[in-house]
Amino acid sequence: MFDERERNSRPCPRSPSRKQSRNRRRRWALVAASLLAACGDSGAGPPANRAPEARGSVPAQALNVGGDAATVDVSDNFSDPDGDALTYAVSSSADSVAAASVSGSVVTVRPVAPGTARIAVSARDPGGLESAPLSFRATVTIGPDLAVSVSPDSITIAPGDSLQFTVTVANQGDADAAPTSLRLFESADAAITTSDSAIGEPADVPSLAPGEFARARVDATLDRSAPPGTVFLGACADAAEGEFNTANNCSNALTIVVRAADAGDAVPAEQFRSNGPVSAVGRLLRIDHLRFSVARQAIQ
Repeated sequence: MFDERERNSRPCPRSPSRKQSRNRRRRWALVAASLLAACGDSGAGPPANRAPEARGSVPAQALNVGGDAATVDVSDNFSDPDGDALTYAVSSSADSVAAASVSGSVVTVRPVAPGTARIAVSARDPGGLESAPLSFRATVTIGPDLAVSVSPDSITIAPGDSLQFTVTVANQGDADAAPTSLRLFESADAAITTSDSAIGEPADVPSLAPGEFARARVDATLDRSAPPGTVFLGACADAAEGEFNTANNCSNALTIVVRAADAGDAVPAEQFRSNGPVSAVGRLLRIDHLRFSVARQAIQ
């Protein structure tokens, strides 16, 4: 049994003050936040999606009209800070010069016409966020472009007569033309092609810078047995390395009008073919000299 006096002498517990209650609630809130953070739940929701980023540069591309397209893999030029898979988009500032397309991360640039275009590439993540564009220059040139011509346009001679004409090979392109070969052809019509009857071996054509030409004087003799009529003569150059426009590699036709021989002048064709040293013999023409000048001249 407790002594009544002892019980009355014990102090009664005090109720916590408002300030203490607030401090206690704050301590419990901090403990709870710490526990949630330790469990990986900050209570702030998922992190915000971040846009892909462009990095580095894409080298400029040089192309030739009619040549191969250029391909560039841009996967190393873009990254996503969230590790998302990326898709790519591409555009050209001048589709009439260089057309651009993309498959996966590989950009293809196709030459169309001479000029310069800017190719812009960007990356997009699954959330629709897009990177800043990364651009590079595509320059399209003609490359070397050989054009062959003969002059004069026509000559009238008799069987057995000698004749002279000029063959010119000009580089009309915007890149150097490597050395190549040229051959003369006899034709039944004015359209000179490599399917016509070739005369002798090819002649060497020197290398030509853009805007330069090489010229050769050709000395020839008409077969004494040639009948009256018309013979067509022309020349074709083999395509230079990197040349894609070969439509003008065969010349215009030199029209040789053969007038009737004087009485008693006709001789068998065999005598024509054994008449001294010959550099090339065709069906009706003997080529006595064909050599291009090494000295190059600018096209006038």
